[in-house]
Amino acid sequence: MTIPETPDETTMSNMDSDVQLTDIGEASADVGNAVTIDDSGDQRTASGDTASQQCLRKNIQDINKLDIPPEEKSRRIQKLMFSGMSAPMEAGTSNSECMIDEFAPSFHDESKKILGCKHYPRQAKIRAKCCGKFFTCRLCHDEASDHKIDRYATEEMLCMHCFTVQPVGQICQSEQCSGRQLAKYYCGTCRLFSDAEKSIFHCKDCGLCRVGKGLGIDYKHCHKCGSCINISIFDDHVCLENALHSDCPICAEYMFTSVKPVCILKCGHYIHLPCLDEYTQQDYRCPICLKSLGDMSHRWTQLDEYLETNPMPEEYRDKKSTILCYDCGERTETAFHFLYHKCSCGSYNTTLV
Repeated sequence: MTIPETPDETTMSNMDSDVQLTDIGEASADVGNAVTIDDSGDQRTASGDTASQQCLRKNIQDINKLDIPPEEKSRRIQKLMFSGMSAPMEAGTSNSECMIDEFAPSFHDESKKILGCKHYPRQAKIRAKCCGKFFTCRLCHDEASDHKIDRYATEEMLCMHCFTVQPVGQICQSEQCSGRQLAKYYCGTCRLFSDAEKSIFHCKDCGLCRVGKGLGIDYKHCHKCGSCINISIFDDHVCLENALHSDCPICAEYMFTSVKPVCILKCGHYIHLPCLDEYTQQDYRCPICLKSLGDMSHRWTQLDEYLETNPMPEEYRDKKSTILCYDCGERTETAFHFLYHKCSCGSYNTTLV
């Protein structure tokens, strides 16, 4: 039983390769001048430029070599000039900004020319309101930054076909793209682009887009659990307040915004489905409350037959043990055994107390 994960989709689109920026070592090698350290601590070549200025000069030259409109060249150069690339650096270090062009296309599958990133296929980048930089998706931003993106505050995007910066939306507004649709699905609230064939809907109560046909169709929002639950299990699921707003008990990833499929257990707790598949190779109980994950009646019947064919020694047959059952939650007295203790509810998922 799964609840809808945040979208993780596949699509494809063609895009030519863009400029490859050079690092400081390459820029210095092109000039062929010795590098010295001035009184301020900056690295300088014989021409008088710092190493970062050499890097900036090289990147501008690379942009001018591109076969793109003059206004696009001007915009990229202006971006470089205001990106802080000329800031002083310590001797022996390199500037990572010189090696990454946020205006270049990125690929979900470069061999197939599918635009996007390792997380999502998509045809546009978003500009983070917090730092003003372009990233293919929110996850790319969070991995590369020391802060989290506010996806709802996004106002601008970069079309990866014409490289035009424009208000975020489903359709590219540039004349070059002539109304090109950048995604089959677009959510103006989450700023989510999706070219996948899978269905996606937005839940205003979750404040997120989920994979599914929609509320009232195959999913329903539970206000106590704080999550969308499949209609087929909605009436029978156990409600635990804000249960999905927690970390996976196996991998410790926050599940509410996770792109991995999440499963709701019989006890009401949540867990990533891939984590559950691996966990059940070792245990049959919820890793949080220890209730049985499924119908264990066949296993309990096997244990009944085992105890009948392997009775306890005569001196132990009248002994009793107090047990706590993880399945029904009751404390009861039962016949003592070295290994197995059966609850009055029929479960062997018990412990001595």
